[in-house]
This record gives sequence, structure tokens and C-alpha cells, in this order.
Amino acid sequence: FDNRAGAEAAATHLAELGHRHIAILTGPADQAASVEREEGALAIWAARGIPSTAIRKLHGDFTRDSGRKAAEQLLKAGAMPSAIFALNDEMAIGLMEAFRADGRYRVPQDISIIGFDDIFWANSCVPALTSVRLDKGLLGRMTVQRILDRIQEPSLAASSTKVEPQLVLRNSTAQGPAGAAGPDVITS
Repeated sequence: FDNRAGAEAAATHLAELGHRHIAILTGPADQAASVEREEGALAIWAARGIPSTAIRKLHGDFTRDSGRKAAEQLLKAGAMPSAIFALNDEMAIGLMEAFRADGRYRVPQDISIIGFDDIFWANSCVPALTSVRLDKGLLGRMTVQRILDRIQEPSLAASSTKVEPQLVLRNSTAQGPAGAAGPDVITS
């Protein structure tokens, strides 16, 4: 999957909504997907003139609990970003649960949250989570076809194909303080 392109789409979405004080909730530093997603988002925000001092980095481990802990950390610090990009949906859902339990910040009215992976629960949580979809079914079909092709033609050269992610807008993101128009996206 093109993790970087997916993160770029998410970061662009938040920037186009007018968010300029953003938190990024990273995943494990030893996982390529986490590193690629973080680098993609930070590059977009830098290109859009959002200073690195306006981006708060929080560290998670791709679990819902680490999303809850990140929200608690933000709530204790008191200086809230207008948006958070969680590098996976589990952490994003944990963030939303913690903010709802605290009651001071509503998603998306007070803080926008976007996730990554478009897991089953992304469309079922309240509010439904804006996320980057990775079409795992397509990747599986492509893999099976490639295996069948190699069985029929064993000398077939190795190849790779990147599956492009899609930004899926739902209800967890809204206009930020500066406001702006958003990109063409899939809605569900």
C-alpha cells in the first residue's frame, strides 16, 4: 500500500479545512507504515506553510488504549489542537472515546479527528470516522492473480504494484478556524 500517499491525502484534507494547529498521533517507530505515514503528513503540512511548531507529535502503539492515553495527555496539557491525525483507526477511535468521556471537546465541532486504514468500526463509531481506505480486497485479488500467472508461467519476472489509498469522508472532520474548500473525495 502507498502509505505515504494516504497520509498526504489525510494531511491535505485537514489543511484544506483550515486546520493550522494539528497533532499527529504516530505509531511504533520501528514499523515502516508508521514512518511512511508520518513523513507524508509532515511533508504536506510543511509545503502548506504550517510551521513545525504548530504540529504536536504524540506517540502511540496502534492500539485504542494509546489513543485514549494521547487524548488524556492533550486534555491535561490544556492547549488543544484543532485537529488530530491518528496514523491508524484504532488510535483515532480511542481519541474519540476519551474526548466523549471527558465531555469538554466534541468531535468534530471542537476538534477534527482523522484515522487511517478504514477498519470496519470506522463507519460504525459515533461520529463515523473520516479515514484513509486501504483496499485489502483488491490487494488480495491482485496477489492471487499474480500467483496464478506465475503457476502458468514460472519464468514470469517479479513485479510489484502499489495499491492507491482513498480518503473517505465521514463525520469526524469539519472546518477549522481558518476554513477553506476541501478536495474531491469518496464519501460513505
